[in-house]
Amino acid sequence: MSDDLVTLIPFDDRAAWEIAAAGAMPSQSWGHAAGLHANGLIPELAVVRSQGATMLLPFHRRPFDDAADIATLPGLSGALITPTSAAPLAAWARFAQRQGWVCGYIQLSPENDALQVPAPDQIASSNSLYVIDLETWDIDASVGYSMRRKLKAGARAAAAFVTDPSRLAAAFPALYIDLLAKAGGRAEFTDAALERWFQEPGLIAFGAETNGQIVNAQIGRRHGIWADFHLSGTTAQGRELQAWVIWKSIEALRETGVRFLNIGGYGAPGDGLHLAKSRFGAVEHPLRSLRQVYDPKRFSELCAKVGAKMDSPFFPPYRAKRADPRPAARI
Repeated sequence: MSDDLVTLIPFDDRAAWEIAAAGAMPSQSWGHAAGLHANGLIPELAVVRSQGATMLLPFHRRPFDDAADIATLPGLSGALITPTSAAPLAAWARFAQRQGWVCGYIQLSPENDALQVPAPDQIASSNSLYVIDLETWDIDASVGYSMRRKLKAGARAAAAFVTDPSRLAAAFPALYIDLLAKAGGRAEFTDAALERWFQEPGLIAFGAETNGQIVNAQIGRRHGIWADFHLSGTTAQGRELQAWVIWKSIEALRETGVRFLNIGGYGAPGDGLHLAKSRFGAVEHPLRSLRQVYDPKRFSELCAKVGAKMDSPFFPPYRAKRADPRPAARI
């Protein structure tokens, strides 16, 4: 369309990125991208304007054989469209076709729950995110009796609430690996990525200490009135203190002017994380992702080459067989 305007901001242009993302959400910030860059990705920020709406899309290009596709950067915020409109997504698809990309996997922001898209684009939802409104959340009014007992586990364990970033930075990598090892998973983020996140302004990090040892830690990022907790680390003992750490974090973040805290989702429906977060008095948002195919012919060829079914729930289907089957510490 004649009024489409797509601007790509490379990771190296920090100043332009920060100006474009000034009113955005945590996973769209340059500081979040910095950790992913240290993890081996090459982040870019797309600013897409069409029909009076603007989309901020943090993404990376992914080579596959002699082709390439794109995906939103890992994070809880996804792509933000203001005001909610499908027009920037259509503009992005036209732009992506001109770049010769095969397809795109675009996670959508919780702010865009009402977004609808015309065919052939598809929106899928396989999980949920839980967002707490810190302005209205109250331990007595927002959660039931059983959860209130969990939230007070820190007092029963004589735990100390830890807010010192340097102490949490030293403890977090081991807690992160410990959590993954017990879950039979793999570390998706390297020590270099974790170290970079702790260096960047906007970090939020809180934890629980018992008997002089940090046993649970939550890290994430704040940007404006939004904050995301995107990684956890814990010992077996510290697992019982996770809800308590989130409660204490709510109190700490509220004092700094944060309005919304995204505590993430879960592994599978009905698992422990799902049950705990659904009882936290948070607003549940479907974790929605847009699946766009820019080059249908090449898309079909790549699927046929690896024997992937076109209607696979995994997108893009041709990447499914190369994916590590072990669970990862997804943001």
